[in-house]
Amino acid sequence: MQEVCGIDYHTSSQHKESSEARKERDHKDLFTVISFLQNRDPFAEDPSLRNIETGVIADGNVNVDKAKDVGSTIVQEMAGKGVTGFSFKRSQQATTMNAKTAVKVDGDSIEVDPQLLFQRLLLASNGMYDDKAEIFRYELCSHPSSLFDTSGLMRASKSLPSLMQYGG
Repeated sequence: MQEVCGIDYHTSSQHKESSEARKERDHKDLFTVISFLQNRDPFAEDPSLRNIETGVIADGNVNVDKAKDVGSTIVQEMAGKGVTGFSFKRSQQATTMNAKTAVKVDGDSIEVDPQLLFQRLLLASNGMYDDKAEIFRYELCSHPSSLFDTSGLMRASKSLPSLMQYGG
């Protein structure tokens, strides 16, 4: 049929994962990860819970590493109770490293709004730096404030219903 139509059909045994460009990219990515982990050993003897990227060490009240146990305890307390008879208590939930946005100053706990802190730092830097790009060389927040609210929950999309009509 191919001869009659004058069309040739050929297949390539080359998969995109085996191309030279992909191999070079994978090699480069591997060395990026290795260099990152050499500077921040995730298997250090330090028993404290810490963020390997930022180096921040978790407070004693952070228990996200025991999330399965915390969840099991909550489920056990829910057993035998009606939906209206159980209320989730914040004190029983898993606490993440990012959950607390307060600092203690002279024994008083002060809430820190990351957005307000960013704005104040930006204003305070006026006149200190000629090039504003110098200020933004480093990550200022672990999550973008345009996507997450101050409680750490993802903001609801205003255009989600219009996007869903295209998603099928």
